[in-house]
Amino acid sequence: MKIIKISILILLIISVFFGCNSNSQKQNNNIIIGAIFSSTGVAGDYGKKSIEGIRFAVDEINADGGINGKKVEVIYEDAKSNPKDAISALNKLININNVAIILGDVYSSTTKVLIDNLPNQTLLFAPGASSPQLTNIKPNFIRNWTSDNFDGYAMAYIIYSSGIREITTLTQNNDYTISLNEAFISEFKKQNGTVSSNIYFDGESSDYKLLVQKLKSKNIKAIYLTALSKEMGLILKQSKEIGYFPEWFANLTVNSDDCKKIAGTARNGVVFSKPYIDLKNVSLSSKKFVAGYKKINGIEPDETVCHAYDAMNIIAYAIRKKGTNTNSLITYINGIKNYAGLSGVTSFDGHGGVLKQVEVLKILNDSLVFIKKFSFDDNK
Repeated sequence: MKIIKISILILLIISVFFGCNSNSQKQNNNIIIGAIFSSTGVAGDYGKKSIEGIRFAVDEINADGGINGKKVEVIYEDAKSNPKDAISALNKLININNVAIILGDVYSSTTKVLIDNLPNQTLLFAPGASSPQLTNIKPNFIRNWTSDNFDGYAMAYIIYSSGIREITTLTQNNDYTISLNEAFISEFKKQNGTVSSNIYFDGESSDYKLLVQKLKSKNIKAIYLTALSKEMGLILKQSKEIGYFPEWFANLTVNSDDCKKIAGTARNGVVFSKPYIDLKNVSLSSKKFVAGYKKINGIEPDETVCHAYDAMNIIAYAIRKKGTNTNSLITYINGIKNYAGLSGVTSFDGHGGVLKQVEVLKILNDSLVFIKKFSFDDNK
């Protein structure tokens, strides 16, 4: 009887052992990719949308048989819009999950700390993080969102061409918006324009009436406003409430869902820049994604969703060609030209950045009126 019990126990141990090995082998047969996005904190809205885009892309990839017969598995970590949490997420993915390919972040400050702590054999691919300071910063960092320098050039050109020679900048104290403002000021001065005042304000407030009242009292007629969605909406709304109607120029958050809900008709007349995206002229598979996304969310995917969707698909495209060796992937991705994705035609510049188009639009009665499209090459 004891011998039988011992035999059964041995069989159970062997079963558990091989069962664990089987599960581990099954996991190893997947292509494991890490994702670090600020899904909470000041950049939370953009991080959540980035994750949406990646999940849609992964579902499509796996439904189509995966990559070279292997399923894709993504391990998501929250950077919480905080450099310290971003480092913790990076260390977990590398040291515990053993990933060598990571997507993220959309927020420049957390992306910068990820780059600073990135091992040489780990690839970091950001579908955002537009700060010019991240340009050509490390060989194993790549992004598919254009540098803020391009937005700065586009807005400076449009404003100066409209006859405005003097402008005030109003900027939220945030890495992303400060970067946009600095790029704009540099380009506007190159156009021989004058920045009469450069005003900064803190976010996370519900009342900006005192701020806009000061602008009104100074009779400022043209403002370049860079802010996150909530703050953008509140400033436009409260300016309208006090009867202040300068010429507003802004960044792409003015067209976000949150800003639309807050500002309402106060957005009317605002001119803004954003990556050029034409969802009407995309591939058949991309049209299916747009239709599916709209069916679930009631709206078309925005720039953030589209860039994240493309980032995942570009990684998958490169792995199909070169496998998972990160050095091979870095070289291959940097050489991709004219990739037709949801976020526009993408050509990498060979140094971890992209050369994509930027467009300037005007909001009129809740519709978007096209003003001009800008293209950039290696000389810009």
